[in-house]
Amino acid sequence: MIRQIVNIVIALLLSFGSLAQNIERDAYFKALNFVQTQKIDSAILILNTTPHSYQCQKLLSQIYYDNGDFLKSIKILKTVEKLYPSDSNFKLAKIFAQMGFAEESVAYLEKHFEYKNPKFYSEILSCNEFETINSSADWQKFWNIDRYSRNELKLEEAIYLTSQKKSNEALQILLNLKYSAAREIINYRIALIYYEIANYSEALRYVQTAIEQKPKYIDAINLKLKIELETDKNDAALLTNSKLLEIDVFTPQHLVMQADLLLKTNNIEQARDYINEFLNYFPTNEEAIHLKTIILTKDQNFRQALTELNILIDKNPSQKDYFIQRGDIYYQLESWRFASNDYSMALDIAPKQAEVWYHYGMCQFNLNNKEKACHAWQKAANMKNRAAAKMLYNECGL
Repeated sequence: MIRQIVNIVIALLLSFGSLAQNIERDAYFKALNFVQTQKIDSAILILNTTPHSYQCQKLLSQIYYDNGDFLKSIKILKTVEKLYPSDSNFKLAKIFAQMGFAEESVAYLEKHFEYKNPKFYSEILSCNEFETINSSADWQKFWNIDRYSRNELKLEEAIYLTSQKKSNEALQILLNLKYSAAREIINYRIALIYYEIANYSEALRYVQTAIEQKPKYIDAINLKLKIELETDKNDAALLTNSKLLEIDVFTPQHLVMQADLLLKTNNIEQARDYINEFLNYFPTNEEAIHLKTIILTKDQNFRQALTELNILIDKNPSQKDYFIQRGDIYYQLESWRFASNDYSMALDIAPKQAEVWYHYGMCQFNLNNKEKACHAWQKAANMKNRAAAKMLYNECGL
């Protein structure tokens, strides 16, 4: 009986936790859309409703910082400092540096170094905010002390060499580095090098090891997803992105990726649900609207697809893919003149498209414009389009 009660209590706590996270994510996504559409007051209003959400408050702090209200930004970060002390203290150090307060900046940087895996020296120096205080006595005194272990310095050297495209030298350091406290970081960095030189099998091996060592290592999981996408492993990529949706809930782009992967694996209904969820928060996002039109076309919902494509073309008439996709829909519907017009627009934007020339030729052929059809097929055949070459032979005597 007691065990049943305990299980019910645990289930209720998990349910409340999930509900709270959904409320936080909802507020975060809405606020993020307001920021992207320059409606800052609306973003602040929403974020103020979630005072206990670190992600929401971090975004609110960034909004105030970007708008030059440093004091409000500092106040928010101090409020949430206990939740994520390392990250919060580093951000506070940057803000005080931007304000020219070297003593306060260095004090928060000191706090940042009390926690595991502080920012590397090169990463700190790359922050423009610290340029304001880097000649101060407080700054010089801070760096007079050795802040990094030998292993941390070797790891930073490998990261620097990687950024300079010196992959072999970086690999040699990482493969020989005996640094158990950061083993998952080392394996991730090795995987990243192998990924950048297109050795995907080794990249996958090392990144999987990094994830085993740290199951919620978001950077490593994102790299694993990239490897799977590069190697056309869509089913595996779908599982990996599903994991990101679980643990990296405040990154809206995962919803778009999920929709895309569900489309590629022929899960059309689920793909539509995910892209609609994203567009519910970001209704003007061009990339997402375009993906939605592709999903609708695959589902043969041509009327709605055409409506969305018309909006996209009005918004961005220089994008050839929109004209091609609309032309393809008209082509399937045998609306040859409309299809021909869209293919013609796409070819005006980018002439070197064999498949589009072929389809344009077919439209002209069905409109009884044989001369234009043969001309289009000749263009496509010159770009090694076999279907066009066959039509040239059968219909144009070439």
